[in-house]
Amino acid sequence: MKYQNNGLTEFHDLNNKKEQGFFCIKLVEFLNKEAELGSQEYGNLWRERFGMAKAGKCYYMLDCPIYERTNKRLAQSVAYQNSKK
Repeated sequence: MKYQNNGLTEFHDLNNKKEQGFFCIKLVEFLNKEAELGSQEYGNLWRERFGMAKAGKCYYMLDCPIYERTNKRLAQSVAYQNSKK
């Protein structure tokens, strides 16, 4: 028997909303080196660079160790798929 929502709390499994969040700690580290925390420039860069990264076009992709590992994993996957043909 599934629990029913009692109106006071919301059960996470009853919520069918798709998550829309995105966060990358390496992106924050790059931003901290580029602008002073709390400045207007930092806020503008935050919105711009996180928007780019969320769309898959991270500004720092050439310098990012996480992106580098992801690329290697994708290349290995493609090579494996091609070897099966």
